[in-house]
Amino acid sequence: MAQDTEKNNAHTWRFGIGLPAGVPGQHSKYDRLVDPVTTTRVMSMNTNVDYQFPHIASRKKVAGPRNLLLAKLDPRDFQRLEPHLATAHLHAGDVLGEICASPARVWFPESCILSLSVPMNGGGGAVVSVVGREGALGYRSADGEVATPARLVVQVSGTANSISVTALRALADVARSLIGSLRCHADATFAQVAQIAGCNALHPAEARLARFLLEIQDRIGRHASLPLTQEHLASVLGVQRTTITSSAATLQREGLINCRRGMIDVIDRSRLEEFACECYSVLKLDLES
Repeated sequence: MAQDTEKNNAHTWRFGIGLPAGVPGQHSKYDRLVDPVTTTRVMSMNTNVDYQFPHIASRKKVAGPRNLLLAKLDPRDFQRLEPHLATAHLHAGDVLGEICASPARVWFPESCILSLSVPMNGGGGAVVSVVGREGALGYRSADGEVATPARLVVQVSGTANSISVTALRALADVARSLIGSLRCHADATFAQVAQIAGCNALHPAEARLARFLLEIQDRIGRHASLPLTQEHLASVLGVQRTTITSSAATLQREGLINCRRGMIDVIDRSRLEEFACECYSVLKLDLES
């Protein structure tokens, strides 16, 4: 029985969503807490496991930033900021920041998608915000504010830039310019948190699933397949896997999506938007605008 419980908890933890029952804030040996400051060597919290992350590397100079917040910086400010940026290829399930901890780094997604998730002691939880290349996470500590009571998790694998909070604060002029944008994005992010909290409480699973699929597609590209499993979606939306199976089957029967192993293709986006709950019209993101 104990082995079965440990196995189930570890399985849930792959996505950085659930907490082992009765042990608030404790990491399992399967967690990957990423902090690429100057090395790829990372210690998992509350364990003696030492992980290596060969996908973490110093940022190489490129033609311009892919993250839209960084792209909006004055070119001279970005030139001063760029030497302090690191680039990481992050995997779904990487935990970048823990609940009630002050993040050490500010993360600027390029091709990955990050989320704020709220776990529960008995396992499971729900995602209350998603951020792609339009924004950043981890900035509240850089602005001297109290850390958010949510876990920072990678939802979709891809690359991200990051800078240490210490380095950002040291670049006073650049930091003022960047933090102005970060504050605006913070307002949008926590409006999103409020909207999704209401959505999770009031709207049916099929409509919430449609809303989340649209949010992810907005951030990775309208023609891309969505790398999402049913287990992952159950964790994200805070429902049983059987509920996701039924909801996805409904959307597929309607000809809105096509589910295949580990992937979901959006077949009819306009009708999927009609099927989604009202929250999507509030949360809709146009990265081309």
